Amino acid sequence: MPARKWRDYMVERLKEHPEEIPGYLNACLEEDARTFLTGLKTVVEAKNGGAQGLARETGLHRVSIQNMLTEKGNPRLQTLETILKALGLHLSVSGQ
Repeated sequence: MPARKWRDYMVERLKEHPEEIPGYLNACLEEDARTFLTGLKTVVEAKNGGAQGLARETGLHRVSIQNMLTEKGNPRLQTLETILKALGLHLSVSGQ
């Protein structure tokens, strides 16, 4: 049996344990913005089945979502907020 890819593992893990999503995204964000966006793509897959499901829920275009959630993506803050709200999450800032 071939080894499962890490992303596939995380999608399944987050489907089974959605309470781990905030911690997962915070860990991704600690790495850098690119890692956060690819982590957010993983969460979208786990919670919405991918960009198409999120597009239906948010009214955003599927292709735009796909382009935003890549290492080279650069979503506007308002769009990121829309995506996070659809996932049941919100932005937060804390001091170190």
